[in-house]
Amino acid sequence: IFPGLRIGYIVAPAPVIHRVALEKQYDDLHSNTLAQWLLYRFIGEGLMDGHLATVREEYRKRRDALAQALKRHAGDKFSYAVPAGGFYFWCRITQQELTTRALMTEASRQGVSFVPGNAFYPGPEGDRDLRLCFATNDAPGLQEGVRRLVKAFGNASRGGAHLGMSQGPLTPII
Repeated sequence: IFPGLRIGYIVAPAPVIHRVALEKQYDDLHSNTLAQWLLYRFIGEGLMDGHLATVREEYRKRRDALAQALKRHAGDKFSYAVPAGGFYFWCRITQQELTTRALMTEASRQGVSFVPGNAFYPGPEGDRDLRLCFATNDAPGLQEGVRRLVKAFGNASRGGAHLGMSQGPLTPII
């Protein structure tokens, strides 16, 4: 609904809710009551449906922009499926010798970032997987981010021969 609010809800049996409430207290002592009240009013005034339609359309446009940028600039460097929802593309580097660690080093030099897939595994898996976020940038930002990521891919594939400075401000694809 509003990712920055960090407000959720649960429908569950009372013992589960009690246990979740106890676990939440380890994280923080209380939730933002003003944000909860504002969200309550927002929903109560019937504004939710219109808001959801707006954000779904915007995220669809951004998802499609990232898909287009990957298709246009990345070619067969990554395999991926266009997600039906959510905020992220999961990609896999197709080049067997290249890992996200090497790509991340070069990507930071190009002023672009991503989350390496191995952050989501308990073991050594995911060393060629990466997560790209389309929710935080507009279409031009996503195009530029992919262009920089592909440049980093080329540099990393050549063993990081290009050690130049960043190509401008950070374009986060996190």
